[in-house]
Amino acid sequence: MSATAVSAALHQLAETLAADVAERVAERLRSANVTAAKLAYSVPEAAKALGISASEVRRLIHGGELRALKAGEKGTKFVIPARELERYLREDA
Repeated sequence: MSATAVSAALHQLAETLAADVAERVAERLRSANVTAAKLAYSVPEAAKALGISASEVRRLIHGGELRALKAGEKGTKFVIPARELERYLREDA
């Protein structure tokens, strides 16, 4: 097999894998009733999308694995931007 053929096969494989991951991310978001129109999600919404507990989401935030913004009058609540939730789901998929 020539280098060009190998390169083309690898490129096709990468595209297939990327499409598969994108579909799995979209399915997880749909199953959690997460819509693309939202810009950010609460800790409970993120927990549902990820299939983990809210306390585990907070642990991910405090550990730096999931980026979040502080919200609320006292800055004691977190919101997770939609793009960050999608990033985490892609990396975890």
